[in-house]
Order: sequence, then C-alpha cells, then structure tokens
Amino acid sequence: MLQLSMLLLFVTLSLLLCLGLAARDYYKVLGVKRNAKSGDIKRAYRKLSLKYHPDKNSSPDAADKFAEIGTAYEVLSDEEKRSLYDRGGEEAVKQQEQRANQPQHDPFDIFRLSALVEWVAVDVLNKNKELQM
Repeated sequence: MLQLSMLLLFVTLSLLLCLGLAARDYYKVLGVKRNAKSGDIKRAYRKLSLKYHPDKNSSPDAADKFAEIGTAYEVLSDEEKRSLYDRGGEEAVKQQEQRANQPQHDPFDIFRLSALVEWVAVDVLNKNKELQM
C-alpha cells in the first residue's frame, strides 16, 4: 500500500514538473524582467524580431522563434492580457481567448424560437382553413 502511494505521488509530481516546464515564460522569451515597462517590452520585441525574422535569419528554427516572440509580445504589450498572464500563465490567456471567441447566447432564445414556431404553425393552419372554404 505504501509503495502504491509513493508511486502515485511520484507520477503526480512528474506530471506537474512536465507541465511546468512545457509552459513558456513570455518574459524570458523577450528577455525582460517581470516588472518591465511597456517601452522595455517594445524595444526587446523589436530587437529580437529583427534578429529572428525568417527573411534575415536562415537557421531552421528562426520562424518558430519569430512566432514565439510575436506571441509573447502580443500578450505582454496588452495590459489586460498581461495581467491575466501574470495571474494564470499562458493557459489563462488561451482560455480567455476561447471564451471571447464563443458566440454569446441569450437564455431566452429558446422561448423566442418556440413562439416563432407556434406563430408559423398557426399561420399555416389558418391558410389551410381558408383553402378548405
């Protein structure tokens, strides 16, 4: 029983470590401190984007690095996204973007649709009665 508990603890810690390492630190990507001003972030982005631009850098990973720099700048240059990133990391920003892209539903739409169906049904019945006369 103790061995099973230790194994589960090891597996859990290993997964958490892998997840922690997989998440990108946008501040490290741009090479700025967490308390960097927007001007510092912009300067770092411009410098790195020139360095890793695929047209100027022929290394095979330049395009990926350039995209990563762009993503980091997109998040850190927007105050709302940056605040969200600081609180919850990359995953929090992705979740917020997914929620923003979902269509907003009005909970009363179901009643409006049923009223429309009822209105059409009544209209069809009235037309049938007119034709029968």
